[in-house]
Amino acid sequence: MPEEVKGKKAKGKAAKRLSEPKSKRARTSGTSGVAMSVTYDRESGAPLSARPPVQPCTSHSRDSCAGVCDLVIQMPLDAPKLLVLELAEAAAAETFVRITPGIDKVFVLEGAHGAGPSIQVDGINFRAAWEQDAVVDINSIACNDVHAMLTVFGVEAARSTLVSEVRGVFGAYGIGVDYRHLALVADFMMQGGGYRACNRAGIESCTSPLLKMSFETSAHFLQDAALRGAADSMSSAAARIVMGQPVALGTGCVSLHMDLGAKASMPMLSY
Repeated sequence: MPEEVKGKKAKGKAAKRLSEPKSKRARTSGTSGVAMSVTYDRESGAPLSARPPVQPCTSHSRDSCAGVCDLVIQMPLDAPKLLVLELAEAAAAETFVRITPGIDKVFVLEGAHGAGPSIQVDGINFRAAWEQDAVVDINSIACNDVHAMLTVFGVEAARSTLVSEVRGVFGAYGIGVDYRHLALVADFMMQGGGYRACNRAGIESCTSPLLKMSFETSAHFLQDAALRGAADSMSSAAARIVMGQPVALGTGCVSLHMDLGAKASMPMLSY
C-alpha cells in the first residue's frame, strides 16, 4: 500500500479517536500477551498514560493463628513500577478488622485528678458496652443523648443527663447557673414521663394563655386564645405576674388574713 494512503488512513483514525469522549479514547495493544489500557490527550493525540492490568495472584498463604496473609502478584517485565505501600495503606483504610454497629470512632481519654482512663465513642450502642462489662464500668456509662437515656434507662436518668449537659454548656463559658434553676427546668421538661422541649412548641400544651404569652410569640398565643375562647385560671406564677397579682408561692400562698381594724381596738397587754 502506498505511504500516502497509509498516512491518510492513520490521520483519519487519529481524528476519529480525538472526536470521541476522553473516557472512550482507550485502546488495547499487545505487550507480551498482556492487554494494556492507553489514554490519549484530547488535543495533541499523544498518549498520556499506559497502565497494564494487575494479573490475578498466582499463589497465597494465610496463617490464621499469626494473623498473616502472604500474596504473590505477577506483573509483566515491562510494566511500570507500583507503589505498593500507598496501595496497602489505601486498602487498610477501607478494611474493617472489627466493627461495632452504631459506633464510628473510639477515643481513650486520660483520667483527671488521679482517676483512671475512660473511653469516649462517637455513636450510641449501650448493648455493646454492656457486653464489655469485664473491662468497662457499666455503672458509669454516660451519654449526651437525652432521648437515648430516656429510652434505655428511664426518665430519672434522662433528667440527670439533661441537667448535666446544660451545666456543661454554661460551664464551658464560665457562666455559673444555680443548680436549682436547672433542676426546675428539667422537671418541667420531664414531668410527663417523656421529653418535652423547652420552647414554644413544648409550651403549647400549657393550659394558661397568659403563661404562653409571657414566653414567646405573644400575639400568636393571644390570637389563639381569643379564637378558642380560652380562659386562664390564674394559677400559674407567670399569669399572676402579668396581671400584677401576688404569686401563690411562699407567703403568697397563705389564705389567713388579719383584720387590722380589730387589731387597733385590741387592748395592749404589758408585763
